[in-house]
Amino acid sequence: MGLAVLGCILVMFAGCSSQDFARPTGSSISDIMDTGNPYIKDTSAQEALERSKLFAKALAEWQLESPEEKPTYHLGPDDSIKLEILSFEEPGKPSVLIRTISPENEVNLSWAGKVKLGGLTIQEAEEAVRTHLANGYIHDPKVTISVAEYKSAGVVLTGAVSKPGVYYLKRDRRTLLEVLAQADGLDVNSGDELMLIRGKQSMESTDVNVGATNSLITVDLRQLVDSGDLRMNLWVQRGDIITVLPRKNTYISVLGYVNRPGSFDIAGKGDIDALKAVAMAGGLTSSARAQNSWLLRSTKDGQKMVPIDLTKIAHGKKPPIILASGDTLVIGSSMIAKLSEFIKVGGSVGASYSPVP
Repeated sequence: MGLAVLGCILVMFAGCSSQDFARPTGSSISDIMDTGNPYIKDTSAQEALERSKLFAKALAEWQLESPEEKPTYHLGPDDSIKLEILSFEEPGKPSVLIRTISPENEVNLSWAGKVKLGGLTIQEAEEAVRTHLANGYIHDPKVTISVAEYKSAGVVLTGAVSKPGVYYLKRDRRTLLEVLAQADGLDVNSGDELMLIRGKQSMESTDVNVGATNSLITVDLRQLVDSGDLRMNLWVQRGDIITVLPRKNTYISVLGYVNRPGSFDIAGKGDIDALKAVAMAGGLTSSARAQNSWLLRSTKDGQKMVPIDLTKIAHGKKPPIILASGDTLVIGSSMIAKLSEFIKVGGSVGASYSPVP
């Protein structure tokens, strides 16, 4: 009789270590748990495509709604300009000069000396050169100036944009959307926040609270791009540094009696419930007990430890449990398995027990 009782006890514990919810349940869950192949669809590419469409839409709306104004550009150091001067050498034939504005904002007109053009518009620069030449060099000079290469109003684009680099403004007034468009828009890994660093220059005033400090402006891309809030489309100035922060990685951990225990990035994969988390970890091992599982979650009151029954969830007797970033799912084995097998010292310090009814 004693051997029979012992045998029954051993059978009971052996049964407790089986994958109870791996039996057919009329859903695809059983197949996932049997094979251990993750079936989570990565939606990051689709989300990036949708955001690129929203970006194009916001840019188009801005171009339609922005007031029509004549573009202006103030010349600065390193700009290369083309000067066409009539009667400079031969009457009736324009002379062409290519000059780069110096750090002192000047250009050298050879025998006619230097003239200060930095900080002037094209029209103002033409008048300055005419005045300079008429002062003892040429009678009634005709001057035409154009920008050969824009180099003074550099804006640095870094982070999660398609083509990071230095981009030069070709007019004084450019917006975030317009500058980002120069870099072919946002990268597929772009997050929801943009940082604009504005050195020592005075910052543009705005009636929108964008988290500005003395030198840093933060812009919520969900408002600007996803929601099309054009109030967030700030003007960009020369010397600005724009950084699009990448999408934040969000990790969950699956430990214990699974085939591939570890941490998993769930960004772009939608809602991940406990069953999907097990699938991402390669499924249950042969000695796993689906009923004997725990969810560890950090809260403002400390770490919570919640026992969960994956079998009842798989059979629809309990609602799915959606995992959040930072959660840890622990799969046990027999009824006598200890949580301490999988949780390192310090991981459960201050943890509280929250039974699920």
